[in-house]
Amino acid sequence: MTAIGRLREKVERLLFFQLLTLCSRTASRTTIRTLSAILTVCFLASCSTNPWVESNFRAQREDARDNDDFLPWSEAAELIVDRCQEVTGIFQGHSRVVSIGFQNEETVTTISPKIDQVIGIVERCHSDFESVAIIME
Repeated sequence: MTAIGRLREKVERLLFFQLLTLCSRTASRTTIRTLSAILTVCFLASCSTNPWVESNFRAQREDARDNDDFLPWSEAAELIVDRCQEVTGIFQGHSRVVSIGFQNEETVTTISPKIDQVIGIVERCHSDFESVAIIME
């Protein structure tokens, strides 16, 4: 993702939450609920159906494939299971790009076929999640 794309996402999120905060101070509960519902639907729709967003996700996946630490999903899934107790963190964005951190500060980047699929793999081999930082966008 380009710097402009990252900046655009941050601004959109910031404006969304600032608008909700402003409304909560000045509007009635009914107005707040209605506006929240409208904003939520618009926000979610922009994440999933907007062609610009999907092209951004494609660009993020292409960038991930160019990383030196990139592994195909099947290999990354096997690595997570083989080194499960060494996993310290997992980050997955809407683009399905997954970054996995290990105790020795090694990272692996992969692309999940489905959103949140990496959680199922970690659940199978980790008895508790308290030692693993999981960030899902």
